[in-house]
Amino acid sequence: MFPLWDNVYSWSFPWITYILIMINCIVFVLDNISGHMLNSLFSYKLSSDSISINLITYQFLHANFLHIFGNMWFLHVFGNNVEDKLGHFKFLFFYLLFGALAAIGQATFMSTNAGIIGASGSISGVLGAYLVFFPRAKIKTLLLLGFIPLIFSLPAFAWLILWFVGQDVSAFIGLFAQTTNVAFFAHITGFSSGIIIGLMFRRFEPKRINQVV
Repeated sequence: MFPLWDNVYSWSFPWITYILIMINCIVFVLDNISGHMLNSLFSYKLSSDSISINLITYQFLHANFLHIFGNMWFLHVFGNNVEDKLGHFKFLFFYLLFGALAAIGQATFMSTNAGIIGASGSISGVLGAYLVFFPRAKIKTLLLLGFIPLIFSLPAFAWLILWFVGQDVSAFIGLFAQTTNVAFFAHITGFSSGIIIGLMFRRFEPKRINQVV
């Protein structure tokens, strides 16, 4: 299932969300121009037992176009509303925190010499917070049945629970089969962290500037 858009109105302009998307795209271009030098320098090694800046930098690296497109689209669909709910700077702080925790979670279950890259752990945290903040939102969804596209709406709680169950199943299959390079445990850790933060800030409302027209 691929999310197209939701029906939640944002009262503030999500400039942190769009800055994050812009930085990810710029880093993706620079990494490809440099022959993936940034990837080798700033990915987070799953065998590492230390806390380093790479827990942040890895979040802005992507393997290919489909990788960055999928992540940035999810951030575009879900990030604006979570940013609106938390406020800009809290959203940025927790976005980066989700990504750092996601990498540590992946390393806990899959401690290898491989490196981890991508914003999916951070965005999984955003999805977890979205589930708490907007469970009754409607997610317009694209589902491909072979070559037949189906477009329908699902409540956010159903969409996100189905997504999370899919990540769980894929994670444990990958754990035993060792056949995937997708960081499913990072997704699970990020999503769980997002739920916790969402519950902590469920009743939080950022200060807004009243506009008189």
